[in-house]
Amino acid sequence: PPHQLKMYNNSGREIDNVASGYQVGNKLVLSCEVRG
Repeated sequence: PPHQLKMYNNSGREIDNVASGYQVGNKLVLSCEVRG
């Protein structure tokens, strides 16, 4: 089964909990990596 889910922002920085600090109208890019 899938495990070790990781999410990254557009700078490649890992997001641990909540993606925040983005302004309305700006482009939002998130990437995820799942192993399993």
